[in-house]
Amino acid sequence: MTGKESITNFKVLKRFKSYTLVEALPLTGRRHQIRIHFWSLGHPLAIDNEYGTADPILLSSLKYNYKIKCGENEKPLISRLTLHAAALI
Repeated sequence: MTGKESITNFKVLKRFKSYTLVEALPLTGRRHQIRIHFWSLGHPLAIDNEYGTADPILLSSLKYNYKIKCGENEKPLISRLTLHAAALI
C-alpha cells in the first residue's frame, strides 16, 4: 500500500478479552489515518466495515467469565464504528 507519510502516537488504556481500549493522537491529519495505522499493525478498529469487520461488540467478547442465560440471545453492546474524538482542534 502506498500513501502519504503520517504519524499516530497511541497508548493502551485497558485490555479486555478480545479488544483493547487505546488513546490515539494523530500528529498528521490524513484521511482514515488512525483506522489505516491500526489495520496495518494487524489490529483494526472494532466494527470498521472498510478496514476490519462489521461484527458487533458483545459483552461475552469483553468479560472473561461471561455466561449467557439459557434461552436468551446476547444483544450487541455497540454495533457502529468505535472511533470517537475527545476533542477536535
